[in-house]
Amino acid sequence: MEHNLKINKEFFPYVLDRTKPFEIRKNDRDFCIGDIIFLNEWDDKILQFTGRSISGKIT
Repeated sequence: MEHNLKINKEFFPYVLDRTKPFEIRKNDRDFCIGDIIFLNEWDDKILQFTGRSISGKIT
């Protein structure tokens, strides 16, 4: 299963350069090992997505 999630702009660079290799989230979407997540960069100042995204696999 695939999940599209927001990630705040301030944290996105750390995910991108792998200094933040994990996300802790409430399991409100029935996440399972092997699922793919898409973290979509969100800018709180302009209240919209920036267009940048990164994917990962739940392990």
